Amino acid sequence: MAKASPSFYGIGCLLLSLLLLAHSAPESAVVTQIPGFSGTLPSKHYAGYAY
Repeated sequence: MAKASPSFYGIGCLLLSLLLLAHSAPESAVVTQIPGFSGTLPSKHYAGYAY
């Protein structure tokens, strides 16, 4: 049986940490109206900034 390379474990740890640290936008940040646009938005848009 072939051994997994150290880079394989590094990539696995990176993906696992990204999965555990990812946060979704809160529902309070959903944009429902945009000035000058009448009607419903075609998809969900969120207000805020990336940090």
